[in-house]
Amino acid sequence: MKGLNNGEHHFPAADHTANINHGSFIYLEAQRSPGVAKLGSPVLTKLLTASTPCQVQFWYHLSQHSNLSVFTRTSLDGNLQKQGKIIRFSESQWSHAKIDLIAEAGESTLPFQLILEATVLSSNATVALDDISVSQECEISYKSLPRSSTQSKWSCSVDQTVTSWVQARTQPPE
Repeated sequence: MKGLNNGEHHFPAADHTANINHGSFIYLEAQRSPGVAKLGSPVLTKLLTASTPCQVQFWYHLSQHSNLSVFTRTSLDGNLQKQGKIIRFSESQWSHAKIDLIAEAGESTLPFQLILEATVLSSNATVALDDISVSQECEISYKSLPRSSTQSKWSCSVDQTVTSWVQARTQPPE
């Protein structure tokens, strides 16, 4: 999304990276409320030599009536493990989040996926994200997440769909 504001929605006026109004960021707004969107990372693995947990960092902008939750999962249809929740209203500026990704017992060496879940509770609420990164204790795994051993009871709906992101490499402006 390019930075823009109108009276109805509360988008950031500029992106966080360059603080310019034609920069880019990810955002969620709802056609109806409540609205939920999930953004998933590539599959990650904690380095065996890492002595500290993996960490996700990002900048966020929450309007009133919105929140952001951070989850991990080790199987495609398994339970999401909550890592954190952000409910702090940040109307006028970008706020920084840094969240340790703690694995459940016995899962510290398993490949996992990071899920950022944005929820908007009113029709003019928004959530914006920028500069998402994962610490050096994690690396992209070229494995797929397995299905859990129990059958999933999920029906197919937008609320259970996870949109994946990949790290884009861009050339700095000249």
